[in-house]
Amino acid sequence: MFTSSCPGWIRYAERVLGSLVTPHICRAKSPQQIMGSLVKDFFTRQQKLSPDKVYHVVVAPCFDKKLEAIREEFCSGLLETRDVDCVLTSGLTSSLSFL
Repeated sequence: MFTSSCPGWIRYAERVLGSLVTPHICRAKSPQQIMGSLVKDFFTRQQKLSPDKVYHVVVAPCFDKKLEAIREEFCSGLLETRDVDCVLTSGLTSSLSFL
């Protein structure tokens, strides 16, 4: 089994390495997506809010976290919302990039 916290590596493995590696990639959610699920599901139920009323923003140092946030498997069909709505990333030049 292969695992990585880097969404860039996962994307590389899916697109370049293909069927040699992809059946062996761990399907567990990353910490970013787990927190998004908790915010949009558990927190909203606890606060009696609709998930579409919560805008979940992640601040991360990795630009590829944007790619991870927009993956289809991280969009809740039941809640009709994404686990993570926006990812802000910072580079060495302290610039911000938006999803």
